Amino acid sequence: MGERHSVRPAVHRGNVNCTASLGERASADELAEANRRYAEAQSCFDKAVALAPREPQVYLQRSFHFLNQSARLAFHQTTEKPDEVARQVFAPGFLPDLWQAARLSPTNYAIIRAAAFYEAVAHGLPQMAKIQQSERLVDRLPKESVQRIREAMTWLENLTRSKDPNLAAGAFTGHGILRFLVDSDRSSLDDLRRSIALEPSRNYVWDAVIALMGADRKFSELIPLCQQRLKDRDTAHNRFCLAKVYALSGDYSKAEKELRTAPTREPDNLQYNLALAAVLMKSGDDLDLVRASRFLLKAKQACEQWLGGNPTDEQRHEVIDFLLTAAIYHGLTGAPELARQSLSLVFQSDKNNARASEILAALGG
Repeated sequence: MGERHSVRPAVHRGNVNCTASLGERASADELAEANRRYAEAQSCFDKAVALAPREPQVYLQRSFHFLNQSARLAFHQTTEKPDEVARQVFAPGFLPDLWQAARLSPTNYAIIRAAAFYEAVAHGLPQMAKIQQSERLVDRLPKESVQRIREAMTWLENLTRSKDPNLAAGAFTGHGILRFLVDSDRSSLDDLRRSIALEPSRNYVWDAVIALMGADRKFSELIPLCQQRLKDRDTAHNRFCLAKVYALSGDYSKAEKELRTAPTREPDNLQYNLALAAVLMKSGDDLDLVRASRFLLKAKQACEQWLGGNPTDEQRHEVIDFLLTAAIYHGLTGAPELARQSLSLVFQSDKNNARASEILAALGG
């Protein structure tokens, strides 16, 4: 216990925050001070490792400190190429500590999964542009990286046999994610389905299952699965997912029914109003186009509130989706100038948006 307590001050001291916010670049003096503080933090993490060399958390924290430092330095580089920035952020120097944390945590599926995932990302990013459609990421990774990832997958596979349902479910999730990432193996779906069978509350795993089965158009299996999920837990999110699957299968009337039920507690929710508008538009009825305008108006009001604040990346993507849907709607209802206004806002946020370019071309430029 004494050793464990002695680690905490060093680790706590290492958690410094002395950079400018992501919205602005630091001055030369601020950057120099940040470098000094980060070096001080590195010394603290090194001391923590020396004090408790069998404690996985100290390696984990030092690994994340290295990753944080790489991200900070990449942010202050002059290059604006996303792939180059990503390579700088995920420079492999943080991996040895992360793997050591995994080796010291034989039953922690989250750390094991993270070690293998970041191994693939750090060494795979420079190869992404070269990978052909018929290739797997694993074919482009260094041999040593592949060995480490395969070892982690074996650890996770062993954990799937645990009698603890939470542990086994987490291991199935990690194993499935790595199979899909590294091998592009659709059999990863089996792992993910086993995970939610053990722990149905894992929403992000459900979303992955829906995405994979939807991409394969396995609606005869997916619809009953989502119906059962909704029966087990009647939440707005689960109802929205069922509606999404109905829409993907082309059954817009059932999708509309679910969407009208879901947002009763949140009548101004952007996600549901936008989805309802999209479903009504896709049904192709002139009356539905008129009905869609009411939901687009609610979504637009929600967008304006978000844009007036500081939207997250997820919210920004939802706003872009809304603006694209609004552009299509205005184009279909004979208001091309309003459509172009929506597309102009999209281009301000994402100047290379392919869907916006296609819609603009359909409008005649």
